[in-house]
Amino acid sequence: MGRVNCWEYKRCERHPGGRNSEEFGVCPAARDESLDGIHEGANAGRACWVVAGTMGERNGTCPFAREARSCWFCDFFTAVRERESATPLGFSTSRLSMEHTLKNVLDTDHLSRIAGIGNLCSIDSLRDELKRTTEEILGNKLGRKKEVFLRELDNLSARKPSLVVLIKDVSKKVYLMVDDQKAPALERALLGVIDRYL
Repeated sequence: MGRVNCWEYKRCERHPGGRNSEEFGVCPAARDESLDGIHEGANAGRACWVVAGTMGERNGTCPFAREARSCWFCDFFTAVRERESATPLGFSTSRLSMEHTLKNVLDTDHLSRIAGIGNLCSIDSLRDELKRTTEEILGNKLGRKKEVFLRELDNLSARKPSLVVLIKDVSKKVYLMVDDQKAPALERALLGVIDRYL
């Protein structure tokens, strides 16, 4: 996965095989495989604040959360929030939101494998390329309508349920906002851009 997990950041050594895991037990966040991959962490290593048993007074809990009295005041929580808020998948504070994000990522990966295509590498790069292509094809025509369409492209999100929905969304916006003469050419060009990013 590549990002720092809570037990690495805090150096608590309560991950499986860690120095303190035998005496104090393995931290519930290090054991929770259901959130593996969220915020690019291992198990719930970057989502410890939603794992039952990490906060509290008993032996199997996070001593750092006890000191802060709330995960919201923890420096690790703050670091993850700042780092992940800027990513396409964003930052999640609730378990339900995290599970939904993981499901959408798995759906997108599954669709990609079925279609024989790779993953969307960067929603920001894709969005910029779609806007450049729109500028080239429409030029100075359509004035206000073009401005509105470009703003709509800014709203494209990596959180679409699947790449199919992303493609349909772009096509729908083209036909709703662009005149009939330019729409087919613009749609072909924009779908070509999306195809290069997949």
